[in-house]
Amino acid sequence: MIEWIDYAEDIKSPPRNRALLAYCPDFCNVGYEVVVWNGSNFESDLHGEDIHNHVKKWCLIFEAD
Repeated sequence: MIEWIDYAEDIKSPPRNRALLAYCPDFCNVGYEVVVWNGSNFESDLHGEDIHNHVKKWCLIFEAD
């Protein structure tokens, strides 16, 4: 089961430079985007750091990593 982390409420920082799945319903039609945490912001290959303010929750894509 996927463990979603609420970005606004959780003080745990995402792992740096790892593929994450972000829940961002206000950003795109699908509501999800593959992102990485660069140490201070979420960013994606397609949208750069523009996605950061739209991320509501995130989770590890490969939990076994």
